[in-house]
Order: sequence, then C-alpha cells, then structure tokens
Amino acid sequence: MNARLLKFKQIGAALAFGLAGLPAGQALANDISFMVFPNVQAVPLMVLQAKVDTFLPEGSKVVLTHPEHNPKAIKQFLAGKKSDFVSFNMNMGVKLYQGGLKNLKLAGVHVWGGVGILSKAEIKPGDWSALKGKKGLIVPGKKSPPGMVSMKAMKLNGINPGMDLEIGEANPHKSFQQMMKKEAAPDFVVIPEPQLSHGLVNMKKMGWEQKYHVFADSARSISAFGLPMGSLWAVRDVDDAASILKGFERAVAYTMNPANRAEVAKIVSEGFKREFGKKPGPDVFEAMLGRGIVKMRFKDAAAISTKLNMVWAMNGFFPDSEIFYRARAYNVPNAAFLTSNMLPRHVGLVLAHGDEMGVTHKTKMAALKIRIGAHEQMAKQMKVYRKLEMDILAAYQADDFAKIDELLQKLAAHNLETSRVQIKCIQQTRTWYDPEDLTKLKAFMAENTNMIANYNYF
Repeated sequence: MNARLLKFKQIGAALAFGLAGLPAGQALANDISFMVFPNVQAVPLMVLQAKVDTFLPEGSKVVLTHPEHNPKAIKQFLAGKKSDFVSFNMNMGVKLYQGGLKNLKLAGVHVWGGVGILSKAEIKPGDWSALKGKKGLIVPGKKSPPGMVSMKAMKLNGINPGMDLEIGEANPHKSFQQMMKKEAAPDFVVIPEPQLSHGLVNMKKMGWEQKYHVFADSARSISAFGLPMGSLWAVRDVDDAASILKGFERAVAYTMNPANRAEVAKIVSEGFKREFGKKPGPDVFEAMLGRGIVKMRFKDAAAISTKLNMVWAMNGFFPDSEIFYRARAYNVPNAAFLTSNMLPRHVGLVLAHGDEMGVTHKTKMAALKIRIGAHEQMAKQMKVYRKLEMDILAAYQADDFAKIDELLQKLAAHNLETSRVQIKCIQQTRTWYDPEDLTKLKAFMAENTNMIANYNYF
C-alpha cells in the first residue's frame, strides 16, 4: 500500500480511538482548574463544574480561577502556569503565544457566535443603510472582539464605521443608563451576550422610555457557519487531558440542548453571582440561550487547524504548528488529506498538511495568500448563491417556472464564475509555489487518483 495512504488510514483509526476517552470511573490525579472571565465562555465551564460527576471521572473537581482582567495580570498568571486551562478569545491566545507564552496550546474552539447589535425599535432589523449617520455605542470598546467582529459585519454590508457612524464606547452598566432615557439613547449598541439579553430583560422589567430590539447577529452577518471566537487553551500538561476535553465537549453540548435550558440558566446565574459577584437572574440566561445569537459547539483545534490558520492569517498571525494541543492521539480525519473546502487540493493540502508533506515555508505562505484572496471572493459568491437559491424557492412556491428558468441560468453563470476563481488559484500555485513542492503535490495527486475521485470536491 502507498505509504502516504497507509498513514491516512492510521490517522482515521486514531480518530476513532482518541474520542473514546478513559474508562468510566477512572480518577483524575488532581483537581482541574480553568481560568475564565465573566463572559459567555464561562457558561459551559459552570455547567461542567456543577455537573462534574456526570461529565468527568469519579473524584474530579473543577475549580474556576479569574485573575485581574488586564493584559499584564493575565500574562503573569499564565506564565506562572497557575491554571490547567484558560478560556478566552482565540486571537488573544495566539497573540500571547506569539509573544512568548509557548506553554499555551490551543485545545479547541467552542464559541462560534455571541455578539449582536441592538437598535432602536424604529430601525428595521437588517436594514444596514438605515444606520448611516447614526450614533452608537460599542460594549466594551472598538478594539474588543465584539467591536471588531461587528465592524467587520458592517463593512460587509456597505457601512464604513469610521465615515458613516458616530461611535462611542461604554461598559454594560453605562450603556444601559444611556439606553433607557430617550434623550440620551444611542441609535444602536454593539454588545456581547449575556449583556445583550440582560439589557433586553431590564428594558421590559424597568419600562425603559426607549425600546430596542435585535438588529443583527454580528457573527452570522459575516459567516453563516459561525466564527471561531471563544476557545479553550491548555496552560500546562495535565494527566488524562483527553478525558477532560471530552467532558468539556459534553458540557458544551448539554448547555446548548433546549431541553436543559431552565436548569442551565439556574446553574449559570448562581455561578456568575458566586464567582464574579454579578447578579443577572436565570431569566437572563434562559433568554440568552433561546435567542440564538450564542452558538456553541466544541471542535478539537488540531482537527480544524486549516480553518484556524486561515482565520489567524487574515488577522496577521502566523503561529507554528506547535500551537495545537494534541491530547486525543490524532491530527485530523483522513478525509481532510484528500479534500479542501472550496479550494483546489494543491492549496488545501499545503494548508492542512504542509508540515507532514515537507513543503517549504515559501510554499506555505503562498498557500495562505491564495486562500485569503479566494476566501474574500468566495464570501461574496456565497451571498449571491444564497440569494439566487431563495429567489428560486420563492418562484417555485409561486409556480412561476419561467422565472425559475431565468434564475437557473443566472445560477449557472454564477457557478462558472466560482469555478474561475478556483482555476485562478491553481494558476497562482504554478508561479508562487516552490517548484519542488509542486512536484511533490502532483506526485501525490497521481498516486491517489482513485481515492480522490470518490470525494465530490473540485
């Protein structure tokens, strides 16, 4: 059997084995500590803490730690390895890693959304043009993850925040004080969960003069698939890491199950009061979980390394492959070797497995550059595609088959343009890649033609 192909099969087997975790009842050597702050990332950790007997082996104890919330204190805390894991914004983690904290290793991403934009009730949700010339607040600030994500969403929808808007900054308490009085109320407010739901609950309970509603889901306005935002990092090596991560994954799934909503809301309300001195009631967290802006699903970092490297590259980060915490005895599912998401395999293979294939740094950087350029175009193409699909459905419901035929022709032309973007990617690899790496890639494609043909990717 081809050596590379054998390795792919071994990785697939390791995946199945690695997810199994430890036998039930096997005890962890020590208590497990997680550094966390009073934001949505704390939610599944409080569930894990409250239901530790359900999600972790017998005898386990989850301890939540939270140093002073400023960059210097956080860096000192992590450098001293005073916690086993830390949950915080993904870009913050990679910034600290590239700044010298090599003990930080990304275990997984679990928050894929959680930032919204509230607007005055008289502004129609999703009418981005109506925001032009308006005044708004960003909680907690323009350079915070909520601010950066929401301003990106605005730009994609035709708004230049620096030119079209008057934007201030405020903490949640001050923003609520301004929002409740008509004369001081901002036209819109960028705010993360659970503060967003806390504000809307307060508005109803306290009878604010100014009424607000959800204008947009910031992450979904950028990508229907969600954005990697909240993440779990290993601070130091711990025993039974695979079992801990599996327990955390189960706690995330439990948190997002609607059947558990009331129980989870009560657990988290009590946890925020106990750990942070915050007092939002269970109704706030129940509203948050039901609203849909918070999207959580744990994904192992090593298994989605291609996507994460792409996101980091778009933000100017280029960490080495050692940033990933490989606690589950596998790197990626074997199918990832043979397919790539909306990219020719000559690009996807280098991004996913350049290290394993031994390609040069020049080729890896070229693949990232090609991927970034293609992603920008593909994001626009996806918006057009979704609109055409919706129009076709509407025409079908109206029995307007002449309109359907017209739209299908447009869809075919759109698909042709998408294919041309992919062809351009291939042309770029011919001039930007190291020639020896191209030879390696072509040889791999030739050796695995039959298997690749079984996957319906370009």
